Amino acid sequence: RTQATQPTPISRLAGAARTVAELQARAGHLPVAGRLRFLVENLEPLATLATESKKNREAFDAAVEAARPAGTDATAFFDTVALAADADAVMPGVDRVRLMTLHAAKGLEFAVVFVAGCEEDLIPFSGYGDRATDIDEERRLFYVAMTRAKERLFLTWAKNRTLYGKKMERSLSRFVADIEAGLKEQAAVEADRPPKDGHVQMELF
Repeated sequence: RTQATQPTPISRLAGAARTVAELQARAGHLPVAGRLRFLVENLEPLATLATESKKNREAFDAAVEAARPAGTDATAFFDTVALAADADAVMPGVDRVRLMTLHAAKGLEFAVVFVAGCEEDLIPFSGYGDRATDIDEERRLFYVAMTRAKERLFLTWAKNRTLYGKKMERSLSRFVADIEAGLKEQAAVEADRPPKDGHVQMELF
């Protein structure tokens, strides 16, 4: 009688790598959203994780929706996920200031909206590494941000900003410059600065 042998760690790892390679070959042509659904349907651990609770199912559906604008560009999807945060989730009925990414604002509306950092290299984002900036996509994203405002919209930019540990001179985003002059009202705001000697008089009332 032949005794069954237990798979070794190396054989298990090789089997897992083979499964991943097969799935990649079968799903590589799909858009990112399709790949996510494909992996959940074909990998038991992921299927269990994605469906074990209502919260997990909602999170998975949200990830799929977030992947749709990326098309087949997985890097764009990962960038979106990296920029997102729990604070981006809006709780209806809660009256407070909400900070969120431009991506997370899609589909939402607010009475007053501030779009900060309307400067070249930020809006539109200049990208990094060898990735070229998709100006059309950046412009669409900026349009989404502006149209979240129902009553008032503020677009802010700084003449100087500290980025990556260095103070840099900034220039107004081309997207703001392209807005028809009659639709804009400009206002300069000076930041409050502490006295040069560093002493600040505290007020009780």
